Parts: sequence; C-alpha cells; structure tokens
Amino acid sequence: MNFFANHGMFKKLADVEKSWHDDEKFARELKNITIEDSDTSPSLYDLIRSRRVQAELAYADYLKFAHSKKLEYLSDKQHRTRQQRQRAELPSPGLLVRRGGERGARRQGRPGAGPGRRRAGPQQPDHLRPRLGLGQRRVLAESEHGRVHPHGQSRLRAAEAPKERVRARVQHYILVVQATDSGNPALSSTVTCYCNVVDVNDNAPYFEAGPRSAEIVENGTVGAAVLALRALDADSGPNGRVTYSIVSGDDDEDFGIAANGTLYTRRPLDRESKTVYNLMVQAADSPKAPAKALSTSVQITINVLDINDESPRFVSSNRTSIPENAAPNSVVMIVKAQDRDEGRNGYVEYSLEDAADASPLPFSLGSVDGVLRVSGQLDRELRANYTLRIRARDRGEPSRWSRQSLLVLVLDENDNAPVFDARPYSVSVAENASIGASVLKVSASDRDEAGSPYGRVRYSIVSGDPNRDFAISEDSGVIRVAKRLDYERQARYRLQLRAEDCPAEREDVKYDLTELVVNLLDVNDNAPCFVDSPYLAQVMENQVPAPLDGAGGGGYVARFEARDADGDQVSYYLKEGDPSLFRLNSSTGELALLRSLDRELKSEYTLTLVAMDSETLLCKFQ
Repeated sequence: MNFFANHGMFKKLADVEKSWHDDEKFARELKNITIEDSDTSPSLYDLIRSRRVQAELAYADYLKFAHSKKLEYLSDKQHRTRQQRQRAELPSPGLLVRRGGERGARRQGRPGAGPGRRRAGPQQPDHLRPRLGLGQRRVLAESEHGRVHPHGQSRLRAAEAPKERVRARVQHYILVVQATDSGNPALSSTVTCYCNVVDVNDNAPYFEAGPRSAEIVENGTVGAAVLALRALDADSGPNGRVTYSIVSGDDDEDFGIAANGTLYTRRPLDRESKTVYNLMVQAADSPKAPAKALSTSVQITINVLDINDESPRFVSSNRTSIPENAAPNSVVMIVKAQDRDEGRNGYVEYSLEDAADASPLPFSLGSVDGVLRVSGQLDRELRANYTLRIRARDRGEPSRWSRQSLLVLVLDENDNAPVFDARPYSVSVAENASIGASVLKVSASDRDEAGSPYGRVRYSIVSGDPNRDFAISEDSGVIRVAKRLDYERQARYRLQLRAEDCPAEREDVKYDLTELVVNLLDVNDNAPCFVDSPYLAQVMENQVPAPLDGAGGGGYVARFEARDADGDQVSYYLKEGDPSLFRLNSSTGELALLRSLDRELKSEYTLTLVAMDSETLLCKFQ
C-alpha cells in the first residue's frame, strides 16, 4: 500500500492499531475491485490478504492497476483507516512470480535507455569507446527497513538488517540499482529489482491479553461456553493458522476447545467431585511438513460453582443405647449428617419428628450440634426401646432434607430383685425315694432383662438340711434327693430356699427367700429282727417241762422276740421242725415241748423260726 500511497491513491498510511478486516463493508467492496479486467483476475481483497494470489501478476500489471481510477473513491473513505499495517504496506508476493519469461527481479530498459540514464553527446560505437574498466554500481533507492549494496559484478547482497525486520512486517523490497561506467563522460543505466521475502515459520503463536480464569455452575448445560481465548501468529498462511488443544488438567475430558479458541463443557460438571480445574491450553501453528510446529501454552483456572443438588447424608449409626434410670440431660449420642454442597447449601440442621403414636418421647435433639439427650424418665421394664425419626435439612434455596430412623435401646440395670412364685412351699416324699429323685421345682422371676446378669436367677438351700439330704439345681430350681431318707431318722424337713440375681459385683446382688416343708412318708422298709439270735435251749430227756402260766398245752422251752423298726406288729411261726414235738405261739413267740425226748435216739434238734410283720416282711432264725 506504500506504492499506492506514493502514487497519490491514499493520503496517509493505514491505522496501525486496527485491522482492516474488522469492517465487513470495506471487505465486500475490496472483493468487487479486480486487478485486471478479466474473469480470472484476483481482487484487491485477495491482493492484500493472500500470500500468493491465484493469478501471477507482473510489475507492469501492478503499476497499471495502481494508476487506474479503481482506487480513487477509496482515498477519502473513513473505513480505509482500519487496514492492518502489515497488510496495507505489502503487495502480494505473487507480483514477483516469474511470468511469461520475466524474472522475479526484473530489469526495466536497457543501458542508456533507462529512466536514470545520463547522455553526453553523440553515442559512439562500442568498439570506438575507450576501455573504461568495469564501471561502478550503486543503489539509488533504499528500503526503509534495511540496506543492500552491490557485491561482485552482478549480485546484490543484503546488509545486516535490524532485528525487527521479519517477513511478517516486510513482505517485499523494491530497489532501483544504477550501473555507471568509468568513462568520461560517465554513462549509466538503472534497473528496478523486486525482492520477495518468503515466509518461514519463525513466530510462535501468542495469546492475547485477557482473563485466565472463569467460573461455571455445576450441572450446567453441556456445550456451554466457559471462556473465549484468542491466539495470534505473526506468520501467514499455514504458518500463521492457529489450532487449540487442552494438553493437561482434564483427565476426564470434561472440557473441549473449539477451533476459534472457545472453551466449552463436554459433560455435566459436579463440584462435589472436583471443585477446580487447572487446564493447560496450547496454541500451535500448522506449518507444512517437514517444518516443525511452534506452540505456546497458557494455564486456565476454572472454578465450579455450587448449586444445592446434594441432600444431607447421615454418617452416624442408626442404632444406639442408653442405661435405664439415666439422669435427665444425659448425652445419648451425637447425630451427624454431611452435605457435600458448600456454604448455606451444605449447612445442616437437625430436628426430631413426633412419634408415630403421638406418645411423648423422653429425648431432645440439638438443632445445630445434633446432640441427642435424655429429657424424661427411662424404665426398661416399661419400655425396652424407642424408634426415633430424625430429619436433617440444609439451608439451600430450596432446601433439601433426608430422614433416618434411629433405634435407641434402653439397657437394663439391676433395679429389681427376684421373687418366688409361691411361699411357702410344701411337699411329701416317701422315705424310700431313690437318690436323685425329683422332689419339687421352685421358680422365681426377675423383671430385669432375661438373659442378662441382672435377670438371671440362681437358687440355693440356705438352711434346714444340715445332713444335706436334699440338693437344688442352681439354674432350674429343681430339688432332688441327695441321700437315702429314713423316716425313722427324720420325718420332716424345713428348708429355707434363696433366689438371687447375678450381677458382676457381688455386693449388688438382690435376692428373695422362701420356706419349703418336706414331709417323709413311712414305708415298710424294715423286716422284723430277732433280738438274741441265735438261740440255744436245753431240755431234760424223758420229761416234759412245766408250762408257763396261761400257756396252753406243752412245757415251756424258750421265748423268742423279734422287733420291727417300722413299728409294725410281729407274728411268729415254725417253718422247719417236728410239729408233733414242738409248738410256737404266733403272738408271743413262746416255744413249747409237747412230749418228752430221748437223747439216745436224738441228742439235738434244729428249728427254723420266722418272725413276720404285718406287711409280710420276714425274719428267719434257725
């Protein structure tokens, strides 16, 4: 565009702070202006914007276009100042492409006929001219961006240019070179050289200044824009085409980045899972192979904002216990619920719902700290457990809540003594009862919890049985015969029984006492027994002893006595012996001789006597 400005097409250079392509109207007008009057001719928009226009232009075409009237109506347009300097100053490199045998650096005219020629009188033939040496060459016009100077006979060499001279700022140089001989007068010729600077990928993309953090609400719409980034590259074409990617910080691929640099969500976000994302976004250019892409990165911080999408969750146990008779205001447990939201959305308050049967509950619950306390009298014997319904609510708008059923077990204490079911007990037992025979089962009940030490009852015989003729089962209360009983020895027992519970500490034992009367029943368990057994009696031969007073028949020989421990009446009879010689009184046990005996015939007689009680128990004596 400097070329156009030098030819009066523009009054001043474009504004360096703004881009011409921001004005859409201006861009449309540029597209309608063609370089040549043909269908295939590139537009002025293509000339400014592209690195290489489709049609290859010669400098002559470019000059002709500059002197045409196609640009005059743009000279005073206000939107012309929006042109980007780096585009407005530089013609397309396509101007210098070889066309129809012309070279990129084209010489215009011949020596002596160029625009800078100096003439000194008539022209002489070359063979008549004196040899004036190789002559001199110099640059008549220089670029503002650097210097070139002659080198050798036919080459131009670029002098060291300032560091800021890069292709992104200067796309071409137009040089007018003069060649002067050493004759007198000196003759010279000029040539215009066009030097295109071919772009290489020597500029990495850079991000424009802007925010590097953003906030987004969790559970938002998928695809919602989060942050717009923009990276620029001073190069052109593929070397300046920027692509974006997320290289780290998004392991779950929750975000994506569009071709225009806009960060967006790819799935719903959950603040409770992740609150902050630190994304590393890379902008890279796209040079053609084998050139290596250049890139730059920037860290983007994304904070996920909370919404009230989580209900409180109970983390405390749903079962607890408290001893009965606990004092009022005693702590039962601390109810705890957690809400994964933050702020008011995560602040939890507690409340105790009324019982299902509307009965009063002997408990209170702190709304802030969740401390469950005793507020009334507890008695396990009246109620062994309570089911409490506890509600946890957050302060979000709208609030969310959850409920938990809490089972409170009332633990037993030893506040009840065992009690015998009957008092006193009485029983009769046969004296001949076998050892181990069951006499009686006693029982006692304890209102404390069954199976616990406080509710377990054990039994014992405290007194009334010094000989320990009876025994009682400690667990069942069954009384059994421990030794052989004898009615004749002891006919009645008065046993004192004890029922006690089983606390861990012996001094906390509670008990009850009762009396058991055992009457023995007499049985005929004793046979009559002769007192002086064996007996020996002597009689004189050949005579009959005199009878006892009152004795009827026969002489008295002896009297036998048998006793019965049961007290039964005893009767006697002669089991073995000669009844013609002897007779036994069944009531008194007296033995009488009926006739005299002869020793020479038989010197000794053996008699077998039997004593029998009323229940046919026998005692034999010979």
